[in-house]
Amino acid sequence: MDRKIKPALFVGGLVFDLTRDTDHWPGRNEKHTSNREVRCMGGGGTNSARSYRQLGLPCTLIAPLGLDGIGKDYRSELGNSGIQILPRDVYETPINIVRPKGMDRSLERGPEPIYVNPEEFPQEDPAKYCRLHLDGKERQAALYHARAFRAKGLDVSLDANPRLNTEELIEHSTIVFASHSYFATRGESFDDFFAFLRSKGVWFGGVTMGERGVVWFGPGISREDTDAPHVPHEQIEDTSGAGDGFHGALQASLETCGTSRSWKQHIFFASTVGAMMVRQFGNKHYPKLEEVQGSLVPRLAASA
Repeated sequence: MDRKIKPALFVGGLVFDLTRDTDHWPGRNEKHTSNREVRCMGGGGTNSARSYRQLGLPCTLIAPLGLDGIGKDYRSELGNSGIQILPRDVYETPINIVRPKGMDRSLERGPEPIYVNPEEFPQEDPAKYCRLHLDGKERQAALYHARAFRAKGLDVSLDANPRLNTEELIEHSTIVFASHSYFATRGESFDDFFAFLRSKGVWFGGVTMGERGVVWFGPGISREDTDAPHVPHEQIEDTSGAGDGFHGALQASLETCGTSRSWKQHIFFASTVGAMMVRQFGNKHYPKLEEVQGSLVPRLAASA
């Protein structure tokens, strides 16, 4: 990897995901043993950073990091993976309980973290970085850096979800790919939504639809529908981290290939990583570049 490449900055959540495969949730006064479980790092911004890093690019992460044992383990794990962590200290790491079932999953989030210094967060110089990605969490840090990066002419990418600050962050973003759940809350057509994004200065964006693919727009393209890579239902283990993998991979593709790939090829690249994620139980591992090249190259050639 070229050490002169500037890192990307990611700002967002970090949690402990406990993913369990179980026939049913126990009812009142019932005890039930799950079939299997996996314990792994989670959180949208963190997962996107992990995806980006696994594809061979340097990155820095601003996220809440517990002062408990889990937080200490995560500090080491992130450092060993090559991700620089700029933590916002919290007393305990939130724990999410995830129950996947095919393309669906149930998620019980832990309580919001309690910050040691609620008003303090790292304030990074955009000149040190090539781009910024946000998941909408870490509201103060997200807004501060979105404004700073946009003012310097750098791309600001947003994973748009139904959060109170989503439209506030769209105002300062240049790349916005929204979840279908957020798009549905707006009650408008794709064309109207895309017109809204363009009016805010977004040049590349769309709506991710899971197994139904991505509806998107880009420079010179008013709207296009791109199918998701086909994954047989019997091979689908868990959708956890697939969307986050898409976002991290999209930023990696844009950073490394730029206009040498078509906008559709960038979507293919990111979608391929997302499709690889649904084949594993939990989101413990994100694919390396060499792991996706075999399935990616024919699709890129076909879309050229």
